[in-house]
Amino acid sequence: SVGGSYGLQVGWGSTGNRMVVADGGRVVCLSGVSDVGRPTGSISNTILVTGSGSVFLNAGYQGVGILGSYNNLTIADGGKVVTDSASVGGNGIGNMASTHPPIVTDTGSLWQVTGTLSLGFGSYNQLIVSNGAEVSAASMTVGNTASAKSNSFTVTQGAAVTNIGTLTVSTNNIVNVYGGGTLSVNTLSLQPNAQLGVDVATPGNFAVRSGAPMVLTGTVNPINLPRSGRRTIAILSSVGALTGSLTLGPLPAGYTGSITTNQPAAPNQ
Repeated sequence: SVGGSYGLQVGWGSTGNRMVVADGGRVVCLSGVSDVGRPTGSISNTILVTGSGSVFLNAGYQGVGILGSYNNLTIADGGKVVTDSASVGGNGIGNMASTHPPIVTDTGSLWQVTGTLSLGFGSYNQLIVSNGAEVSAASMTVGNTASAKSNSFTVTQGAAVTNIGTLTVSTNNIVNVYGGGTLSVNTLSLQPNAQLGVDVATPGNFAVRSGAPMVLTGTVNPINLPRSGRRTIAILSSVGALTGSLTLGPLPAGYTGSITTNQPAAPNQ
């Protein structure tokens, strides 16, 4: 167990450091801030939580690459991370250019954030949830400043992201749900030029709690289109009142698409 105002730090201003929690191990950060790659100059540092029974409990804030670059948190093979709040990607280069972006993967793996999960105070950061893993958070924001762009949140391969109170996808940032992934939220805010990507070949499920409000002014972009044929895109279910408008496309010539819900369309939809 560790404590103090700066709790647990991996790679404080240095390169290539690694913390591994495995084989049923347990690390507890009692208070303060836990980071991998916080100050400028922190490069290619890693926290890995792997294996059933392996747990990293953080009573405070968890940061991944807040001022450093190419830093990584991986939760795999049934590992679990529980934290009060969390951020991926600050003012550094971020994680998208890295060959190892933050990943939550494999059945039984869990990242539970009791508060807000923030992706991208800077730009070009990425978080991938895949292969049956699960992430839950009280709220989530993709793109946390006016200048943040091209931050990407992906849910795929049967993974589930659940119990998100409010999901805000800010201008010029991206959420992709495909390959059987599931993303369930209570309230969705898709801001101008934000993108919700849906794979028409192996679609995922994007669900909004029945009766919940949506503020939608972004674009739904189909990804991984087949070389030929016409496909219909169905992405929203159990939606409530809709404020604003939602655009599908652009679609290449020869394709058709639709945005469907299981609720009657509101007059302004």
